[in-house]
Amino acid sequence: MNADADDHARPEANVKADAEANARSDAAVASLAGRRIVVTREHPGELDRRLAELGADVVHVALIETAEPEDGGAALADALARLADYDWLVVTSPNGARRVAAAVKVVSGPSTSAIAVACVGQATAGVLRAHGCEPQLVPAVARLEGLLEVFPLGTGRLLVARADRADPRLVSGLQERGWIVDQVVAYRTLERCPTADERASVNDADAVVLASGSAAHAWALAFGTDRAVAIITIGPSTEAVARKSGLPVTASASHQSVDGIVDVLVGRLGFDHS
Repeated sequence: MNADADDHARPEANVKADAEANARSDAAVASLAGRRIVVTREHPGELDRRLAELGADVVHVALIETAEPEDGGAALADALARLADYDWLVVTSPNGARRVAAAVKVVSGPSTSAIAVACVGQATAGVLRAHGCEPQLVPAVARLEGLLEVFPLGTGRLLVARADRADPRLVSGLQERGWIVDQVVAYRTLERCPTADERASVNDADAVVLASGSAAHAWALAFGTDRAVAIITIGPSTEAVARKSGLPVTASASHQSVDGIVDVLVGRLGFDHS
């Protein structure tokens, strides 16, 4: 083939390659087409959007809701007013991050820049950054075990802003690393009873995503433990609560993130378009 012929062949080859790439893209977008997936987080968000982009019929049924601590946040405000007394502030969830950021804005005195801030996962870090607080430590593994693995040894004092139902292993693990740990409840997690319409909307669901132990317990109470639906948990802690509640867990995300949940759903429910 001469040079001129080769030049004319390239556009045709490129068109074919583009068509194949577009076909693969269309297949990926529709990999969950026709699958009904129940998302149980408090508010619709990135997970709902990603699943919808993959063609899923996303049904959002919130099973938890957050509320102020029983003291109305007085203990949290008091602790944040004394941040200069601490070497670290540890925040364990996006909800906790929102509560910390809100409290910092109304408290006179030192800001979070006075101490180092650690958080469990990029979602929590993102909330802090949105409020002008750059965390110094974010573990690659978004679990309390991941934070404990990378948290430095020390003999100083730190403050943990947590949920009322937080796993106690974080505090004990930090204490084992030499730290004096003060903890304060930043918010409460309440289980929510679905409405009649919400109960009906989960009929014929292919999967339910449980992103917390509270959601797992609430699902078992609201819908029972023998419903024919794939039960997907965000990580080992949620899986443990789900199993303790009698739920037959189908799979758990390998890493606690939207990507991790999407990957396991596509792996379990996705259609092979190859």
